[in-house]
Amino acid sequence: MLNIHQLYVLKNYVLQKQNKMIKKIIILTLTFSLAISAFFLFKPFNYIDNDQSAVLCDNGGIFNIGPNYIYSFEDRLDSFNGIKARKLCQFNAIRDYNDTYKSPETINYQFKPIFSQDSSWPDALLMASAVILAAWLLIGFFVKKDLKNYFSFKYIFISFLLGTAVYFVVLRQPTINLYCQRQVAQKVVNFRNSAFKYGVLSVPEEDKHIKEITPEIFQKCFRSEF
Repeated sequence: MLNIHQLYVLKNYVLQKQNKMIKKIIILTLTFSLAISAFFLFKPFNYIDNDQSAVLCDNGGIFNIGPNYIYSFEDRLDSFNGIKARKLCQFNAIRDYNDTYKSPETINYQFKPIFSQDSSWPDALLMASAVILAAWLLIGFFVKKDLKNYFSFKYIFISFLLGTAVYFVVLRQPTINLYCQRQVAQKVVNFRNSAFKYGVLSVPEEDKHIKEITPEIFQKCFRSEF
């Protein structure tokens, strides 16, 4: 028979073991959920390279769109940029924001988009691995003697399942939000680099239009991912 003191010591030992186990699972669950989030945040996407994409004019002219202040964030030219393309083909005119030239009523060009890819699946896997590695280093720094127990198969398996659940319940929406913001930012930067050649020049008319269309582009991305 165990006396009261022995029972008390045994109870405390069991509670300490349980607390350590719960703490390990929480830390590893958080690690895996953040790693999964990083993986999907940096997954690849295609965007139109405005520097290489072109309008093929009916009169035989060929113009790269970005350097001529025409851009597309989707697979077509919107009405604002379509008018600029018509004037470019008809009059070789760019930045005619005051409508010095009347835009042709009919489309006089074909749009030839060239796509580029941002990031890659290996890059996404690398970012997820970086999160796990950072966690491993932090755990190794603070917990030295118990490091093997942290990375036992039992804890890894349970924590991975819980981390996946945490990602889909808690982190998926903010991850998609950031992912779509990254897409929109890359598309805008691509045009600015093409038009301004990495300079700081800003055109108010273009800034206004970009500000108007980017929320809808973001929403389309978000709806397609969610």
